[in-house]
Amino acid sequence: MKRWLVGAISAMALFAAARPAAAFLYVSGSDGRSGDLIAVWVKNGFELIVNVGAVDQVGLGTVTSFAVPAEFDGSLAGAKFTALAVPNADAIFSGLGIDPPLIQANIALTTLNDPTTITFNQVADAQSVLDTPVPGQTWFVLLGSIPAAGQTGVVSNTNTEALIETTLFASYTGNVGFTTDAIGNRVPVSTAVTIATGTPYAIPLYEVFQTVTPVNGDFEFGTDVMQLGVLTGDDGSSGNAILSLATPEPGSAVLGGVVVATLAWIARRRR
Repeated sequence: MKRWLVGAISAMALFAAARPAAAFLYVSGSDGRSGDLIAVWVKNGFELIVNVGAVDQVGLGTVTSFAVPAEFDGSLAGAKFTALAVPNADAIFSGLGIDPPLIQANIALTTLNDPTTITFNQVADAQSVLDTPVPGQTWFVLLGSIPAAGQTGVVSNTNTEALIETTLFASYTGNVGFTTDAIGNRVPVSTAVTIATGTPYAIPLYEVFQTVTPVNGDFEFGTDVMQLGVLTGDDGSSGNAILSLATPEPGSAVLGGVVVATLAWIARRRR
C-alpha cells in the first residue's frame, strides 16, 4: 500500500477515535428554521437535558418520553423543570431605514409568571446567555461540547439527550439557572416549575420578541409576546415520563401582535 494512503487512513482513524460515539446536537434558529427547544429536569445534583426539536414546530400531544434516570431515584418528584429556546438567532428589524439593520433579540421560555414584564433590554440580555448570531460560549453552544458518556460528570450523551452532573461546565445550573432560574438572572421571572409527587405539572411556553415602532420621528421600543401552548408532564413514577404540549387556555393563546405599553417597558430613541 502506498505510504500516503497509509497515512491518510491512519489520520482518519485517529479523527474518528477522538470523537465520541454520540454527542448532543443543537440547531440554532434562522429565518428558515426555528431554534431547538431545550428541556431540562434537575434533581439530586444531576440534569437530564433533552432536545425536543424546533420550537415553532413542536406539535401538540406527546413532545418526548423517556425512562426516569436512576439518579433521580425513580421519580421526577422534587425535580425542577424548565424549557428554553432562541427562535431566530439571526433575526433583524426591517423597514426602519437603519443601516446596518438592528438585531431583533428573541427568546422562548417557560414561566408561571407574566412574561410581558420582560423588558426590551432584558430580551437581548437573556438571548446572549443562550444563543447569539456570532458563536460564543453561550449555553446552547456548550451543550455540543459535552464529553462522551463515562467521562467525569457525564452519565449519558446522545444526539438528543444528555444526563450530566450539575457541576459539569455545560450544565444548566452553572450557566443559566443559578438560584433564580431567570436565564442567568437576566429576566424578572422564573422559568421553572417544581414537580410534585403524583401531581401532573404544567407550565406555559412563550416566545418573546423585541419590537421597534416608528412614532413621530422617534422609535418606540417594546416586546411582543405569544403563548405557544402549555407543557404538561407527570412525575414518571411508573418508570417512564411523558412531556406533552397542549393548546393554551381560551383567552390566553396569543398575546403577540399587540404591544401593550402599560405592560412593556417603553423607551424612545432619536433617529
